[in-house]
Amino acid sequence: MAHLAVLALYTQLLTYAIQFLHVDTSDTVHKWASYSVAIAAILFTVKLLDERPSATRRRKRAAVWARVQALVRDGLRIDTPSKTTTVPAPLPDADRTEELLGVLASFPVALQHHLLGTRALPHPPLCDLLPAGYLTSLKRTEARVRFAAVHAGPSGSGSPQKPTIDGARLHANGLSSSSSSPNGNGTSNGNGNGKAPNSDDEGGDDDKSLVAPLTPSKKSNLHTPHPSNMPLALLRLLEAYIMGFVELPTDRGGWTALQGNRALDVVKGLNACLSEAEGVYADPQPMITVRLCLNVFLFVLPLWLVCLLRGWLAIFATVIVGALAKFVLEAVLSEPEATSSNHPLHKATVAMVHESLDTCPALARYYRRRLIARLGGDSHEVVELDRRIRRRDEWLPTFT
Repeated sequence: MAHLAVLALYTQLLTYAIQFLHVDTSDTVHKWASYSVAIAAILFTVKLLDERPSATRRRKRAAVWARVQALVRDGLRIDTPSKTTTVPAPLPDADRTEELLGVLASFPVALQHHLLGTRALPHPPLCDLLPAGYLTSLKRTEARVRFAAVHAGPSGSGSPQKPTIDGARLHANGLSSSSSSPNGNGTSNGNGNGKAPNSDDEGGDDDKSLVAPLTPSKKSNLHTPHPSNMPLALLRLLEAYIMGFVELPTDRGGWTALQGNRALDVVKGLNACLSEAEGVYADPQPMITVRLCLNVFLFVLPLWLVCLLRGWLAIFATVIVGALAKFVLEAVLSEPEATSSNHPLHKATVAMVHESLDTCPALARYYRRRLIARLGGDSHEVVELDRRIRRRDEWLPTFT
């Protein structure tokens, strides 16, 4: 609505300017306004014709996401403890199974954020699907504490390499930073005289060993609390889970070699989809977009309408045409912003997560526990998830 308000104000200012300056709109101004509208319309038409080759790119993107969805479905259908077990699996192994399902279901969401360049964490649903230990490890930092002598902040300010002095080695050589010589030097040799050791003395070699080799200063990861390639990190995590389940004996809920090979095939397929998606989405953003052409057209349209119509009628016509252009044409011909909840990728990945919750009861139980731990049992998200679970199990066949 802000665009329409600005457009109406712009049209009204044009009307007042023409009336105040007594501009004759019958011939010259009308002709130039018509030319401007025609040029803007031609520019918009050429841009639409230029967008036709992008239909092939959209089909490639849709094919990549279809393969990702198929692979996630296959991964969720892998039998997670073996049905032939006679001893129930211990609770930690059962938890690992649910964590594996959560990592697999979170891969499409992580891929969406990676391709759009948006921040994946700590926003839902990743914060409720990924293992709690993994999320904690991402928040861990090796930065120095705030009262340290040299602070390595999130911005990495300061020199990247700093010499460090080993205090224990100082005392081992009989040197102390607090002692001072009579002539003002800050150190004294082991004999007690005020002469500082130099490279010509016998202690020169020992003095050189006081300074440790240059080591890179530790930088904080607070400014990057998630990996630069989250989907690839999740694939490595999936492979670690799979190898752990394969190494477990089957009586403890481990996987057979066939199940391990099937799961590794899913990881390989997701890795191929990740590489293909990065190539398909790597096209640079065009300088002239459909949204820019529409804005140019709406900029010159009021000048043409003011020449044809008078007073409030011109403003009303401008608002009507602007509303059609912004809310109809722009929504159909251009993609929304990457951070918008109406982005097609955001809707598609949310639908994949909901499908995973509907088809995998173990994942739904795990997700529900994580939601309760974060939001509480009476939250809207938990109530909605319970409703979906009830609808899923509303009717099931019975066998006697």
